[in-house]
Amino acid sequence: MTPALFDLLENYYRPKRQIRAFVWVGGLVLFVLGMCWAASMLIFGVGKVPTYVCAPGKLDYDACVQRYESRAGEFAESRALVSLIPLAIGVLFFAAWFPIRNKNSPALVRLFRDRPMDGVWVYPLEIQMKKRGQVRYRTHRVVVATVQRKKLHVEVLEEQLKPTLAMFSAALPHATVGYSDPLEAQFRSNPESLRQRPQQPYPQQPMPYPQQHQPQPGQHQQQPPYPQQQYPQQQYPQQQYPQQQHPQQPYPQQPRPPGWPPRS
Repeated sequence: MTPALFDLLENYYRPKRQIRAFVWVGGLVLFVLGMCWAASMLIFGVGKVPTYVCAPGKLDYDACVQRYESRAGEFAESRALVSLIPLAIGVLFFAAWFPIRNKNSPALVRLFRDRPMDGVWVYPLEIQMKKRGQVRYRTHRVVVATVQRKKLHVEVLEEQLKPTLAMFSAALPHATVGYSDPLEAQFRSNPESLRQRPQQPYPQQPMPYPQQHQPQPGQHQQQPPYPQQQYPQQQYPQQQYPQQQHPQQPYPQQPRPPGWPPRS
């Protein structure tokens, strides 16, 4: 998972985390205050009787006050039941807060970081809220469907829809991108089939040595010699040297031995 993708998910989950934590903590505080309010009824009694319950000056005023004070236990139970309402709201928001309690706990973060192969389908989604046939409100989501038949999403603005979709598809290169009804039916029947096999590079065969350089069994493999580069031969002009003329010398005649005939 890239840092840009992590920051995008954190910017989406941070406001939700803060709001849910504030609500469930506030519900817990209101529950404690409500229980203290109910306990005060049992400890200190009902206090002053309201005039709209027992009007002063009536003949049965004292009897009315006694009846009202005897119902202090009922009033305490009512206050305790009322204090359970914020507790229930706090529990619901705590259940919604706990899965995103920190930066690393959201399901999408754990999917991209620990189990990217579980994401098999990525597609954009637009939800329209119509009133009297007119679109009043639109929300845009990028949905990631997993092999466990779960769909996780993030809500983005309209101008951020395409960049977010491209970022998700880059983080899940094996997932199918785009939505159609056949893909929806395929996801419901067999989510594993939406996982695309990554393209493997074509295996390169090792180049064999030339015949004269193939190593013999048991011999050390020698690297083939580098091809010799042919350089063009430079033609140098032949220098002409002047020929020196030498005078012809007469061939010296040797004396003939005695008794030989003379030369003709």
